[in-house]
Amino acid sequence: MIYGYARVSTKTQIGGTSLEDQSEKIRETYPGVNEIISEQYSGAKERPKFNELLARLSAGDTLVVTKLDRFCRTTKEGLEYIDLLLNKGVKIHIL
Repeated sequence: MIYGYARVSTKTQIGGTSLEDQSEKIRETYPGVNEIISEQYSGAKERPKFNELLARLSAGDTLVVTKLDRFCRTTKEGLEYIDLLLNKGVKIHIL
């Protein structure tokens, strides 16, 4: 399965980073994406939909995000998530 993840911190994101913009970029790159999970949450807080997605992903799945900062708060955290997912057999594509 191919999953997209789109996140915004506020309702008024700068151009190119709205949920719609992120979803469009994901669908352009992966027209066969099975599901795009969208969430409006600050990166500094818990992201319930993201956590649910992490639990659902399994070997052979692909996770697509538009930018690293939509996926994590820091590069270190991003690398930890990438290690976790790669160890589960999940591919990660950061556009």
